[in-house]
Amino acid sequence: MHLSPEPVIWDQISAEC
Repeated sequence: MHLSPEPVIWDQISAEC
């Protein structure tokens, strides 16, 4: 589920959640 232009950054944010 990486619809954003920065999937790597979102992947890290999801890990923090």
